[in-house]
Amino acid sequence: MLMYAKTVNGFTMQGMLRSFKDHIIQDVLPHLNRLDVFRNLAELPEDLQMFYKDVLNDTLSDSLWSRVLFKLTEMLGLLHRSRVIVLIDEYDTPSSYALQHGYSVEVCLGL
Repeated sequence: MLMYAKTVNGFTMQGMLRSFKDHIIQDVLPHLNRLDVFRNLAELPEDLQMFYKDVLNDTLSDSLWSRVLFKLTEMLGLLHRSRVIVLIDEYDTPSSYALQHGYSVEVCLGL
């Protein structure tokens, strides 16, 4: 899984969260779907299937978004019975933005 974190930014924590959601929904998941990695989604437990649908439909509770990359990685590992590596390019951009705009504590705590 590859994530380009340089596109995840915001002037507030809510803005950063919206940016993260948009990146997952509009970039990461469509890319993974083009690769057909979720073709056997029905093999996963129902709670993970619902989690995927909630992410895709942006109906997941804000408090759960801090775990999205972990859960997607877990799902891919289960579906393909292999280890999954997440590469995050420009990972420092969200933290830098949070520091510049005064909400770095919220980002670090995943609030």
